[in-house]
Amino acid sequence: MSSFIIFFLKFVLMYVYYYKKLVLFEIRSTTSIILMEPNPFMKKNTYKNIRTINTKEPLQNRVYNVLKKSILEGYFSPGESLPEDQLTESTGASRTPVRAALMRLQADGLVQIEPRKCAHVMALNRDEMTNLCETRVIFETAFFERAVKKISRNVFKKYRQRLQQAADQMIAFKGGPEELQNKLAEYLKIDFEFHIRLVAASDNKLWLELYNSILDRFRIYSLLTQKRFPSFYPDAHNEHIAILNFILDEDFSEAKYLLRKHLQNFLVRTLKLYTER
Repeated sequence: MSSFIIFFLKFVLMYVYYYKKLVLFEIRSTTSIILMEPNPFMKKNTYKNIRTINTKEPLQNRVYNVLKKSILEGYFSPGESLPEDQLTESTGASRTPVRAALMRLQADGLVQIEPRKCAHVMALNRDEMTNLCETRVIFETAFFERAVKKISRNVFKKYRQRLQQAADQMIAFKGGPEELQNKLAEYLKIDFEFHIRLVAASDNKLWLELYNSILDRFRIYSLLTQKRFPSFYPDAHNEHIAILNFILDEDFSEAKYLLRKHLQNFLVRTLKLYTER
C-alpha cells in the first residue's frame, strides 16, 4: 500500500508540472510573504469559557479546536505571530496544551514553528499559492463528470438556494465589520461544502484524503481575499451559480470548464494580496 501511495503522489506531482504549462495565464514568481496587521482579537480571556465547554474533551483538543477555528475564520492572519504567553492568557490554558495544539496545527499545515522563535500562522508565497491552486484544479476536475452524475439534482438545487440566500443576506446586511465577517464565513462554509461534495462523490477515498489535506489553506486565503477586496465577491458568487445551472441542465462539459475557470480566477484574485497592500 505504501508503494502505491508513493507512486500516486509522484503521479499527482508530475500531472501538476505538466498542467502548469497549460494554464491560461502566466504567474510571475516572487518570494514575498503576506504580513498582516496585529490581531485585535489577541487579548485576555478571548476564549475565557474554554475550560467549561465540552468538558469531556481533553483540554488540549479544546485549545486546538478554538485556535484552528480562529485561524480559519480570519482572526489570525497569514504570517501573524502566535506568542505562547498571549495564547495561554487568552485561552486560560497552560503552556503544555497550547504547545501541543500548535504542534498539531503545524502538522495540519496551518502553523509554522521555528526553533527558539515564536510560532506563526503559515503564510504562502506566490509560487506556493500557485502550485496549491493548480493542484486543486486537478483534484476537483479529474473525476468531475463521474461525480456529478452520482449526486441528485435536488442536492445541487439546495446548494444553489443556500448560496443565493447567504449572498442575499450579505447584500442586505447593515451591521458592523465583525458581524459581516461572520456572514462571509457562513457563505464560504457553504462554498467549500459544495466543492468537497464534488470530490467526495468520486468515491476515491485516497483522492478525498489528499484533497482535504490542502483545503484548510484555501479557507484562510479565501476569507482574506474577500475581506481585502469585497468587489471580488459578486464575481465568485456568480461563477458558483453558473456552474450549478449548467450541472442542473446536464451540460457537464460546460460546467467542468466553468469550474476550472472559477478555480483559476481564485488564483488571480488571491495573488492580488501580494501586489496590492
